[in-house]
Amino acid sequence: MHRYLIIFLVLVSASVRAGIVSDINNDTIIQPVQSLNYPRVDSLTYQYYWLGKWDDLINTGKEALNQQIDFKRLRQRMGYAFFLKGDYYSAMKQYEAALAFDKSDIDTRMYLYYCGLYTGNELYSRFQISNLPEETQKYLAVKPFRLIDAIDFEYNYKFNDSKFATNNNFTRSNPNYFRIGCSTKLSYQLSLYQAFSKYKQKLDSVGNNEFNFLKQSNVTQNEYYAGLNWKPLTHFEFMFAYHFINTIIKDSSSWHVPPITKTFYKDTATNIISNMFYSKIAFNYNRFEVSLSGSLFNCGKELTQQYTLQAGVTLPGMLGIKTNSKVDAIFDNTSKRLIYSQSVGLVPIKNIWIEGNISFGNLKNYSDNDGLYILNSTDPTVFKTGVTTFWHISKNLCLFGNYIYETKQINNVNNIIINYNQHSLSGGIIWKL
Repeated sequence: MHRYLIIFLVLVSASVRAGIVSDINNDTIIQPVQSLNYPRVDSLTYQYYWLGKWDDLINTGKEALNQQIDFKRLRQRMGYAFFLKGDYYSAMKQYEAALAFDKSDIDTRMYLYYCGLYTGNELYSRFQISNLPEETQKYLAVKPFRLIDAIDFEYNYKFNDSKFATNNNFTRSNPNYFRIGCSTKLSYQLSLYQAFSKYKQKLDSVGNNEFNFLKQSNVTQNEYYAGLNWKPLTHFEFMFAYHFINTIIKDSSSWHVPPITKTFYKDTATNIISNMFYSKIAFNYNRFEVSLSGSLFNCGKELTQQYTLQAGVTLPGMLGIKTNSKVDAIFDNTSKRLIYSQSVGLVPIKNIWIEGNISFGNLKNYSDNDGLYILNSTDPTVFKTGVTTFWHISKNLCLFGNYIYETKQINNVNNIIINYNQHSLSGGIIWKL
């Protein structure tokens, strides 16, 4: 009888072994149960890695981390699984954890470089390259210095309805603005953006029975902007910018003095030099970013100080929804103001980014987009909202368009504030060489 029992046990053992082999051949591995240990986690995640079982690899890795089991290869395998699933933020988190075990690991740095690219964070990508060996840098074909890395062009046309508000004694021509910019890579951690722009508008004002005059002003603004970005650390970056504005105002005024039927004429030209100095410190960690910035804008005898706190987060999901909130405190010669802005962006279709924004508050001499735009027009904006679209046609070419609706204010000769609406249309191109 013992002989039959031995034969039975042999057959059962062979059947179990055959079943295990069959399961492996059919890409099925028994899931870990209850407690895990380092050898088991290493073995299971390695098998899942080779079989392409990304969800099983990730779930096993999470359970291992919950049980305080953590090592470089585990993090690298989890990062690779997230990377192939297209979740680049989660992949970045795992590879950064792997880097904590070995800061000299080339593979980890390379995947962090690609994670930065695929999440639109070029500064992060170039920082990772700066820590790679020279041979790897040459392999990636990313140079530390590029005199002209990209050029961009923008044209903006505004139209308003102030000319229909006949009781305000003001008319405004439709202003236009254009900008041409160039970015330079000074090193892997330093980049410089420069831009030249021009703004033109005609302003007319007409008196009443008490103030009988006609004044016509042609305003031209020539501007230069330079912004320097520096990323010395993985999650920190600094920015310093300078914005120069040369405003030329050519006035033509006439008065009709009753009861004498005589008209007086006067032509004058005024040249106003303005300077803005801007600085920012930003902290970025995975999906989250927060920054603190400040600027000083000196326009003639008026000094405007602006301090900004900004925070944003990119939500999980295929749409890549990103929200950004911003609060500005502005101090000038006459007032203290708070501005609140909110934006939400997403990717509804591959290669297309759409972002909506809204701002509340008096935007007189307001600095926006890291000081690139300064809203210093004669009539301050008190509300604006709009939408921007970026279309990445190819790896090196991007088209963008923008629409903004604004409520602006005029302070007339009787010191009465009157609102009017302005619409803004922009279009442009970014070409990365």
